[in-house]
Amino acid sequence: MKKLLYLFIFFSFVLFANAQTQQALLNRTKHWRFGHKAGLDFNTITGVPTVFNGSNGVVYEGNSCISDTLGNLLFYCNGDTIWNKNHQPMINGTGLTCDKNTAISSQIIPKPGNPNQYFVFVNGCVNDVCNQGLRYSIVDITLDGGNGAVVFGQKNILVRGQAYQHLAFTKHGNGIDYWMAYAEKNPPYNLCMIPVNSFGPDTNNRVISTYPGLTSFNFRFSPNGNKFVEFDVNNFHFYQFNKMNGQLSNQIILTNDTGSNGYTTYSCEFSSNSDKIYFAHIGGGLSGNVIQQFDLSIHTQSAISASAYSFWDVPFPLQTVCFCGLGNMQLATNGKIYIARTGGFIDTLHVIHNPNSSGAACNFQYNAIGLNNKACNASLPIYPDYYFNNITLLTNNDEIKNLQGASTSIFPNPCIDNVTIAHKVTDSYVYTLFNQLGAKIIQFKGNQLQTKLNVSSIENGIYFLNIQSSNTSISKKIIINH
Repeated sequence: MKKLLYLFIFFSFVLFANAQTQQALLNRTKHWRFGHKAGLDFNTITGVPTVFNGSNGVVYEGNSCISDTLGNLLFYCNGDTIWNKNHQPMINGTGLTCDKNTAISSQIIPKPGNPNQYFVFVNGCVNDVCNQGLRYSIVDITLDGGNGAVVFGQKNILVRGQAYQHLAFTKHGNGIDYWMAYAEKNPPYNLCMIPVNSFGPDTNNRVISTYPGLTSFNFRFSPNGNKFVEFDVNNFHFYQFNKMNGQLSNQIILTNDTGSNGYTTYSCEFSSNSDKIYFAHIGGGLSGNVIQQFDLSIHTQSAISASAYSFWDVPFPLQTVCFCGLGNMQLATNGKIYIARTGGFIDTLHVIHNPNSSGAACNFQYNAIGLNNKACNASLPIYPDYYFNNITLLTNNDEIKNLQGASTSIFPNPCIDNVTIAHKVTDSYVYTLFNQLGAKIIQFKGNQLQTKLNVSSIENGIYFLNIQSSNTSISKKIIINH
């Protein structure tokens, strides 16, 4: 009996320790700073995001951001500048060798064995010309009174002169170090893996893949680190990855049919269980954008090909009038995937609420969350996906009801001159009405259970009302027909 009790105590301790470790990893991703001074802060208990508008800097594509293991913001980087927790340029943090318009401008990883220092990697690309090389700087967060600074003499350290616009990181099989994936920009476009330890990138043990790389170099590791995906407008390459020796194996090639139909495949993201992969395809001209899901749980060409599921990002039947594109995709602490929207000044994000689920059950929501008049561009902070490996989905019942619209009703709909917005709870609400092209028509605030919106001066058509409260955001379709 004592033996059973000791075993129960032991396994309970292991489960508790693992839960604590997972929460510490998720806390690293609590604060998002991106786009035109846009921001989201995720509640570490519920996973519900709230909008933050006090950030600084501008970035047009993928950037980086990191918090400590308790969820306190540390710093973020847009490729040329590192901004501290007070949203000011970090001491010695300007003049990095990348620009704001690079696919993945920067990546941040904690330095192994030193809880106060961080590696900040940049690609060395300016105006899509990548001739500055892959470089890194070291940030010590204890400097400048705890605001952090780039260590003098440890800035823009060259790793490789041949590097292109994408970077990806996963944990090494030893559980301490990292693997950094990058692509060399000249033929034969080698995919390479460099181990990163407490001394920095170990280029002497660089692993060059035996598979020729694609020319556009878009890739990502799965959260469990066992899968790797590379793609361009014409092809998908799916691999298995060995976290101990850095080797890719068992390549599967599928044709990217969207390329022949005029689409540009911009970004991808895994589900937290590493079984699903999503691709964002940007339509050309007036065509809508397509999001595509594949199931990678069975690593065969036939199984992956048969699992393909595609859906429009713009609600039917408005696909042919979308002047907006899709940007980066990123998992969050709540297990959802957030999708940036581009084209003009768009301040809303799409959300895939259940990315572990197949097909329509993934529960995609158009214009799911607003950013309070801060454009996202194609930008989201890109995190190494190992932070999100098999996380417990944090969505609570109240949030589900909010997202499904159960706590808010709109009537009459269709409406003629006025529409009433009714809530079940009082809160501080921000209402933003968008037309079907994504242009903002009107924005106002309210804190009543019922708010009346006069639409008599607005043209007939279909509109989308984004309602932002202190703990969630929902989108409602409104039809105006005078």
